[in-house]
Amino acid sequence: KKRPCPPPAPVCAETQFTELFDDWMEARALLDGQLVSSVLERKSNGDFRLGSEQGTWIYYQYRGAPRYPKTTFSNPTEALHGTWFYALWSILDMGFLQESCDETVGHEFWEAGVYLSPNVLTARQYARPHVVFSDGLYHRVMLEVSYDRACLKRKRKKGGDQLVLPSSAVCITGVFFQLNAPPCLGEERLDDWDPELEIVPVGRHTPEATYLLRDAPRWGDDCVVIFNTDNAKGAAGDKA
Repeated sequence: KKRPCPPPAPVCAETQFTELFDDWMEARALLDGQLVSSVLERKSNGDFRLGSEQGTWIYYQYRGAPRYPKTTFSNPTEALHGTWFYALWSILDMGFLQESCDETVGHEFWEAGVYLSPNVLTARQYARPHVVFSDGLYHRVMLEVSYDRACLKRKRKKGGDQLVLPSSAVCITGVFFQLNAPPCLGEERLDDWDPELEIVPVGRHTPEATYLLRDAPRWGDDCVVIFNTDNAKGAAGDKA
C-alpha cells in the first residue's frame, strides 16, 4: 500500500537545519583527519528554489580533494546526482562516486557506471527524503558534479535525461540540501536516523544520531520546531 504524502512543515522550521547539520559534520572526521565541516563550505549564492516546489535547495561547495579532478577532463560539463544521507559521509571521504555495477550487493542499473542527470527533478527522485534529526522534517541531498563528456558511456531521455559515466570521469564539486522536502505519494522515505545504516569510512567509528534536543530547554532559550506529520493538517506557510 502506498504511503501518503505528508505536508511540509511551516517554513520557519527550515532555519534549524544549518545548526543541526554543523553538529552532524563535527561528529564525522575523514580518514586524513579533517572534519567533514572543513571540506564543505556554505555558499548561499548557490541556493535556489524551483517554482512552487516546497523546500529551498541550499548549497555547500566541496573543498576536499576529489579523486578525479575536473582539470584532467577534456570536456567538463555540470550535472547532478541524487543520493542518500546515509551515504554522504563515505562519498565525501572517498572523494568520488562509486559505479553501480554489482546486483549482488543491491545496485540497481541498466548500464554499469555512475548515474547523473542535468535535470534537477530527475536527480531529486534519487535524493531520498529523510528525517535526519528526529524533528519530523524531511530533507534531501544531491551532489553537484562535473563530468567529462568525452567519456560518456550512455545517455537516454527515458527516466528524465540520464547519463552514465565511469567513476574516473566524474568530479564532485558541491552538495545541495533540500530542506523541508517531504515524500510524494508512495515515494521511498526514511522516517528516522539509524546509526547502524550509515556507510562509515574504514577506520572510523559510527557516530550517534544528531538530535534536535539533547537536554531539557532552559528558560530564555531559542524555540525549536518539532513537526508531527501525523497531526499536521495545514500546508507550508501555516503559523506554528
